[in-house]
Amino acid sequence: MVTKSISVALMTAWMLGGGISLTSATLSASDSRDTMFTQQSLDNLSIGGVFEALKRDMKYDDGGKTKLEAYNYYGYVGYDFLQWMTIFGTLGACQAKCTEYDTLGSGKVKWSAGLNLKIWHFDLTDPTWLAGRCSIRAMGEYSQYQSGDSETTRLKWQDMYASVTLNYEVFVSHMDNTDAYPYSLLLYVGPAFSKVNGKRETAMQSYDFSEDHSVGIAAGADIFASHNLSIGGQLQYFFDEPTLSASVMYNF
Repeated sequence: MVTKSISVALMTAWMLGGGISLTSATLSASDSRDTMFTQQSLDNLSIGGVFEALKRDMKYDDGGKTKLEAYNYYGYVGYDFLQWMTIFGTLGACQAKCTEYDTLGSGKVKWSAGLNLKIWHFDLTDPTWLAGRCSIRAMGEYSQYQSGDSETTRLKWQDMYASVTLNYEVFVSHMDNTDAYPYSLLLYVGPAFSKVNGKRETAMQSYDFSEDHSVGIAAGADIFASHNLSIGGQLQYFFDEPTLSASVMYNF
């Protein structure tokens, strides 16, 4: 029995030590939780993820019309540079097509950089059943998108976007009760502006396109599961087909 136990132990040690290549690297041990650096706080930082189904009417330089459709998946990082100003960036993938004959191209890079401004707010307390916070916010963003394969159809475009929204946030309990669940519901709507410049390329030809309508409406709703975690849905409508998106955001 002792001999058998020793044999099993030796065989196990041989397998883990490299006698049989089960993995390409040594597994990390469950040892001390101490690290070289310790971050005490990530105040002012926000992270999140967004899925967007984009649909916009476009026009070619020669006057022809087409429809741009894209699925965009990207991460979000924002930093509150000031209490009323947030600088943010996004990075992810884009799959797009520009005619009814195209198929969605292989995913390429989508990235953007922008600015959120909290301009004004007023706390409404009377009547109590309408109690909440009214605010005006503005947002500006520059985005670039790419999709497609070099052998078939390639799409790339840039978008200069801006919006000003009227926001209304109603709280389940009180604004300072951060333990309430859910914490609040935020609704917003306002005018939006979008300027698109893009190019559709095939093996034989190249076409420049731009937006058919540059002025539209931005609206949305965010449910705050807590004071710093939200799940939201957004709508952009430029008087053609709606662009819809869903997001999850966490603020440290």
